[in-house]
Amino acid sequence: MSARRPKLLLLGGDGARSGVPRYLGQLAAALVDRAEIVVVSEEDCGGFGFVHEMGLGHRVVEGLASSLQPGRLIRATRALGRVIAEEAPAVIWANARLTLPMARWCLRDLATPPRLICTYHGIPFGPGHGWAMSILQRFVEGISLTWGPVEWQVFLTEEDRSAMGRLAGGRHRWRVISNGSDLGGFAPPTGSQGPGIRLVMLTRDAPQKDLDAAARLMAALPDRVTLSLHGSGTQSEGLKRRFAAVLGADGLDRVHFGGPLADVRLALRAADGFLITSRYEGQSLAMLEAMEFGLPVISTRVGGAAGMALVHPMMALVDLSGPVGVRTAAEQVLALCQAWKRDPAAAARRIHESWAQNYSGDFFRADVRKLWDEVLEGVVPGKAALTRAGV
Repeated sequence: MSARRPKLLLLGGDGARSGVPRYLGQLAAALVDRAEIVVVSEEDCGGFGFVHEMGLGHRVVEGLASSLQPGRLIRATRALGRVIAEEAPAVIWANARLTLPMARWCLRDLATPPRLICTYHGIPFGPGHGWAMSILQRFVEGISLTWGPVEWQVFLTEEDRSAMGRLAGGRHRWRVISNGSDLGGFAPPTGSQGPGIRLVMLTRDAPQKDLDAAARLMAALPDRVTLSLHGSGTQSEGLKRRFAAVLGADGLDRVHFGGPLADVRLALRAADGFLITSRYEGQSLAMLEAMEFGLPVISTRVGGAAGMALVHPMMALVDLSGPVGVRTAAEQVLALCQAWKRDPAAAARRIHESWAQNYSGDFFRADVRKLWDEVLEGVVPGKAALTRAGV
């Protein structure tokens, strides 16, 4: 790549397929003609295929995935510091939860550090995180923002920026840049859809995603409703046992435990509705992809969902925290999906058109490039000073 372009270090975390690697792929696509891009992450386990497809640099650092092991965190931070020193980027864009405070620590005593951008894929404290973790995360965020360099904070929604409170802004600059999806290949459904209702989840088996709530919802739905789970860990025997404990062994016939999927469009085309049961989110990229493919969406009240419900023609916000909420949610699922199935082609087109007006990847790319130009003001292309303070 041309040395005339400033070097950008994109910091991710876990190497499996998930929202953050997809987001980094979108950032890279938006900036590949303006920057020399190097991606930093854990070992690639399917999430960072775009690195090789786009001919980007890739540095592997063990320990960037979420962890509470102090020794692992210290080793990962030191390794990240070495990568930053070797690559000498003009800009660092941190994304995964751990890489935000790690990057700030690595740059803390540089007299002229690289410009730093940090995207919050959801606020790391508050509802859904538990009180103990919220206290810890708020403390870490407050401290690292205090002694770290001045940065550009990127929030996915106004909701997240407000939830950040006094930790947003101050001596830092902030921007709200909504996610956008860019799967491509949408076509309205054709032919008979059959009598059943096929729900799909693009997720992973983690406490955040609360897949046990999906099992409880399926138990409240009639047998003609099926569910396909796709994503990291969704094929595991442990998850099957948890579903069996709720649905019974016979009930597992209604659930497809698909595991990671290279092309999520295949699952979206085969569905009549999209389900998300998360305890918290920033702004679910999978939910936007479902909207791009013209599907009705059933979601818990997580970050970004309320805003999406204002423009999505067929969306339900549900409460899965107790038996009454689960029963009500089951009624909402049936009503919404049956309405969609009465004329799926027309409904899908209407939903897709609303997506194009609100969450198209074109908007995301334009906002990212605008921020990039702002951050790069005064930076000499190809130059990056990493001088230690006082040296």
